[in-house]
Amino acid sequence: MRGASSAHYFRNGVVMKKSAACSWLFQLCIVMFVLCAKAFAQTPGISEAVVSTSNLEGTVTLVVAGVKTVFPLPGVNASTTSGEGTVQHDAANVNVGVSGIANLATVDTPHSQANFAATQTTTTLAGTASASNISLAQNAVQSTSVSGRGYCTFDSAGAIRCVGSTSLGSVIVNGVPVSIPQQPIPIGYPLATVSATLAVNLPGLGLLVNIPVSGALKVNDYIFSGVGSKRFLAIHAPLHLELAGSLNVLSVGLVSAQIDLRDVTETIADTTSVATTPIVSSVSPDAIDCSNLADGYYADPSSQCSPEFFACQSGKSISKTCPAGTVFNSSEIECVVPNDDSYCPAPTQTSVKLLQVH
Repeated sequence: MRGASSAHYFRNGVVMKKSAACSWLFQLCIVMFVLCAKAFAQTPGISEAVVSTSNLEGTVTLVVAGVKTVFPLPGVNASTTSGEGTVQHDAANVNVGVSGIANLATVDTPHSQANFAATQTTTTLAGTASASNISLAQNAVQSTSVSGRGYCTFDSAGAIRCVGSTSLGSVIVNGVPVSIPQQPIPIGYPLATVSATLAVNLPGLGLLVNIPVSGALKVNDYIFSGVGSKRFLAIHAPLHLELAGSLNVLSVGLVSAQIDLRDVTETIADTTSVATTPIVSSVSPDAIDCSNLADGYYADPSSQCSPEFFACQSGKSISKTCPAGTVFNSSEIECVVPNDDSYCPAPTQTSVKLLQVH
């Protein structure tokens, strides 16, 4: 019950609901119930979890005459949460460099979002990272309209499922446009071999050298660790560039450089039993993985209180949008007019009514 009376109607095959105003006391009771429900929602088998999304992170390793220096790159425009709800950030254009190496990467109009949802049966950790332009390794790789979404679900039976999607406007490698595969882009797709010259100002020597480096650019990549342990880590990277190379410099010796750059969604879960090997799948950016879901309506796992949602029918995903002025309520599984008595809990793939898909 949400109030003294309510009206239901259909529009474009979507259930609609507009609740009448309820008393102040009744609203207070609802708020208290919601807060308590959120505080105690925990999936058996998951003792602690965190999800973090950033528009660029990685490491740069430089070895000069046997002396090794590692430069960790902290997450650019990071959004992190270890409790239920959504955290998101936007930033102005960012240029990243380390000591001796300028212009390692540029990220234009970065956006990051991290979402944590938990019920008594499933915990979902999801993140979205996007940018209008990303340039890596002193412009060796340039990409427009970069967007990636990764999410992992952990159920009370110990199963782990991770889904990744990536969309790219264009990609240029070494000045040449690269063909982008059709959606959904396979997990860990090797998009291009990259060769570049990295300008390095040797620290403490004041000597500028150009180190030839080469490697690979992967898209929609997933990296896992912790299988068989009680701490599981999954990293989804829409773009993942790894380069390495070396140069013999007169009077200095061998100089080598190694670069690992990526924009990521990182999920960590502490489990009460050892983590199992995850089931990994790729979906289109405008879809969720319906292969293991019952027919019905589902919230976008990386969004909260959004007009966007999905319908699953016979294992296929159909993207849908609520009518103007409404949002998808993942508890009621319907579009509602957002007002004081309509609460949007964090989205979860388990809170679904088995409705006919229109």
